[in-house]
Amino acid sequence: MRQITDRFLAAVKLCVGSDPVKQRLAKAWTTELEDIGISELPEQLRPEFCRLRSVLNTAEPQPHESAAEASIRKMSARQATRQTQRILQMSQKLMLVCYQAESALQKGQHDEFNVRGMSAAERLN
Repeated sequence: MRQITDRFLAAVKLCVGSDPVKQRLAKAWTTELEDIGISELPEQLRPEFCRLRSVLNTAEPQPHESAAEASIRKMSARQATRQTQRILQMSQKLMLVCYQAESALQKGQHDEFNVRGMSAAERLN
């Protein structure tokens, strides 16, 4: 789970840069999040990630671009901002899940805290 957390944090860094919002969103998605498999995420993040993936794959791309780039190009700045906020919110939720898992490990609750059928110890490694 740490690798996924690191990727979301990298995406957040890209989302808060100084470039225009559409460029930040496109870069965050294509470089950090696009190839994350749904099964790699905690269950509580999967529906939101699926919605984000769906929104970013709605437009037919030109030969030189991806579906995400085409979808973002067709968005208004407000729509792109909304998707960027979605990434930030998912990152916060992911941090909370990681915190809860680490807290459970520190308290010795290995069997009590499960994420997707795996113990917290297995997921964090």
